[in-house]
Amino acid sequence: MSESDLQALEYLVARDQLRPLSGLATTALLHNDHRWVLVILAWAQENKILPRPCDLVMLDYHSDGNPSIALDSEDGLAAIAQCRRTGSIADAIVLCDKHLRPDDGDWVKAGMEIGSIRHTVAFGVETREKDTIYTDRADQQHQFWVISHIGDALAWQGRLSDAHYRSSYQPLWDILAWDPPNFTRADRHLAFSIDLDYFAVHAGYLDCTFPWPQAVYERQFSSPSIAPTTRGYTAQTFLNGILSQSALVTIAREPAYCGGEAECDQIFGDVNRWLFGNAISITR
Repeated sequence: MSESDLQALEYLVARDQLRPLSGLATTALLHNDHRWVLVILAWAQENKILPRPCDLVMLDYHSDGNPSIALDSEDGLAAIAQCRRTGSIADAIVLCDKHLRPDDGDWVKAGMEIGSIRHTVAFGVETREKDTIYTDRADQQHQFWVISHIGDALAWQGRLSDAHYRSSYQPLWDILAWDPPNFTRADRHLAFSIDLDYFAVHAGYLDCTFPWPQAVYERQFSSPSIAPTTRGYTAQTFLNGILSQSALVTIAREPAYCGGEAECDQIFGDVNRWLFGNAISITR
């Protein structure tokens, strides 16, 4: 990532602690609050790194898929319309700064509204939300798949493995370029976004949040599937296929939802080890 690229995103360097990551074969960025991905997408699409709209794959404890509060006010609707019309970084900043939820709960559908995001697949969401077809104000339809952990989806009768329900899962598989047990595309066209709160234990009954123990990473990412179509596949194997299709990787730290700064830093180190083989480093 060049200095001129960083200058285009200089607002996020100050506002969201944006920093580039090195070590991957694609553009990768670390930042704090998940909604600012919309600004990063605007930059990536303006620079032809990603198509507009693009498909988004997420690892996140939350779906961030609430209806956007920007649709509830005239100023918000005007900001949505302006972003859809221009796709500019500056307009995306205004939208995120002034018209979206500060808890990052509504940015995905806002991204669909402004023409940045086509379809979304969210892995690891804590609630049993239903998959939806979201129709934006321009009458464009978007798929929003909310799925459990990848290992569960690869397992027997999982959404990434069950060929018996191919007709139901084919739209999902098409987004992921997945035809069990193979990926069908190798070109880089996806946006892959990780929220570090995916890797935190949210123990409400104990009133605390803390990083996953190492045994949880082992189970979630290294346990092989025994399903006939995905036998031997692990979540790590699957993620490698997603990474090979990703033109952009973003990691949202979200320390408030990880238990604090120290816990967030620990999770980042664990994710670097388990998902990336300690390949990534912060370059600025």
